[in-house]
Amino acid sequence: MKRTLEAVAGSTALAALSRVGVPLLLAMVIWAGGALIALDRRAAVLEQGREGAAADVTRRLNALESADQRDRETMSQMRADLAALLAQQAATLRALDRVERALERRERL
Repeated sequence: MKRTLEAVAGSTALAALSRVGVPLLLAMVIWAGGALIALDRRAAVLEQGREGAAADVTRRLNALESADQRDRETMSQMRADLAALLAQQAATLRALDRVERALERRERL
């Protein structure tokens, strides 16, 4: 009889545990699955944001490289223009020198 009571009490406890524990365990598994799905979505959003940021940085670097190339070309043109102006200035100074010498020769006559 004692064994029967222990078996009934054990099965009652087991039944109570299964009635409360199984739904609780199922709820925990569902909650954990939802949390994992939410984390996966967040990770996907972060990955898209990172890829977008990387593409933006690449676009900016390409724009900077283009601007740098244009600046180099402009600088090269400015150097060429400056060299031409210096040559023109030197030619003008030589011409003025010749005019001054010619005027000095005229004054001597």
